[in-house]
Amino acid sequence: MFMKNIFLFALCVLFFAACSEDFKVGADYKEVTVVYGLLDDGQLNNKNYIKVTRGFFSETENNLLQAKIKDSIYFNDITVKVEELQNGNAIQTFILNEVDLDTILTEKKQDGVFLVSPNIAYELEANLNPEHRYKLTVTNNETGKVVTAETPIINSEPNVFKIDYPISQFDRLGFSDPLGNYNFTWNGPPDATLFDIVLRFYYWEEDITTQQDLYKFADLPLGKFIEGTGPMNYKMDNSKFYSLLTGALGAGGNNIRRYIDTPTLTFVGGSEDLKRYIDINTAQGGLTNDQIKPIFTNLIGEDVIGIFSTIGTRRLGFLPYTDKTWDSIQNSTLTRNLNFAGRSLK
Repeated sequence: MFMKNIFLFALCVLFFAACSEDFKVGADYKEVTVVYGLLDDGQLNNKNYIKVTRGFFSETENNLLQAKIKDSIYFNDITVKVEELQNGNAIQTFILNEVDLDTILTEKKQDGVFLVSPNIAYELEANLNPEHRYKLTVTNNETGKVVTAETPIINSEPNVFKIDYPISQFDRLGFSDPLGNYNFTWNGPPDATLFDIVLRFYYWEEDITTQQDLYKFADLPLGKFIEGTGPMNYKMDNSKFYSLLTGALGAGGNNIRRYIDTPTLTFVGGSEDLKRYIDINTAQGGLTNDQIKPIFTNLIGEDVIGIFSTIGTRRLGFLPYTDKTWDSIQNSTLTRNLNFAGRSLK
């Protein structure tokens, strides 16, 4: 969630900055490297992905059309390397392979201004060590331009990134009272200064006309960009859960019946660099702002924007709702148009 939202934000800032009236008409072409990567030692398959794209602006071509051309946003010949550093010295070097995320991720990139397919990234397969730092180097083999950045690794081990509540099936998710609240508590690991809490809502959706059913889910950001370090707590208004749920699923038609399944919960911690990146790059002013302010990046090199940093992920297994919450999701006036017919029995 961090990766998708912030990467799209970076691309949009770059694109609309290119369209600013402050740019000199007929100015020489300037190539901008856009890098986005957040290393996470909580990945189950030890695979992380780094996006490297190019910024562009044309005085003669339609930029909206150019944004859908592969050669406009991807480099022809680059080398992407990550080094594992101990006391400043490289102890391992990884040359990253180019991959198409559409062949890996179940959630496809949505249509928009930019090219949808291929969705190119660079794959790092490594068992990340939170006691070491990691250095990224991107080399454009055609121009010789080099971009670098370093990051620590947020430790996602349960004894370090410790979730205090909820932690098990005995701590059921109780959102039944829309006027009440639910208190999440955890201990943030070192190097983490902002957090997301995401509930993955699983459900079956049945079309009674065709007798077909599909197993689906919706990610609900219960807490987004919560700032702090060390012992943390977040008190969520229960009404937020119902608002997010209705917005994510939408009304069910007369032929649709839905059945509630057990959810999962994910805590994500982000670094100080990521916090600064979000704070600065989302504070660019409103519609009346006549200048694009400097964009924060921790990347070093000529004409480069983006972020190379770290997140830590703690996933909690299937946590059941309280009985009253099951009932509220199915029968509440807030969710009546979602057409929940009961709990999943599959």
